[in-house]
Amino acid sequence: MDNLSTHKSKETKAWLKAHPHWRFVHTPNHASWLNQVECLFGILCRQLLKHGHFDTPQDLAEQMLAYVETRNQTATPFKWTYTGKVVLNA
Repeated sequence: MDNLSTHKSKETKAWLKAHPHWRFVHTPNHASWLNQVECLFGILCRQLLKHGHFDTPQDLAEQMLAYVETRNQTATPFKWTYTGKVVLNA
């Protein structure tokens, strides 16, 4: 999961201590590409939100739901290309 502060709160730490069979694994900072939902949000932003027109919050919600429903009909898994090699700055 990401490094959101709510995932590291006192309450969360207490819950984890009470449930020792659970362990959180956090993605590295600045690596949101590792979280697939971040990829989907990026696509949603580029294909719908960036150039969309929404008259009301309800209109926005309806268009987002319609987008997700349409995308789910043709969705394919993301193709990962990362090889695990360290990327050096040129």
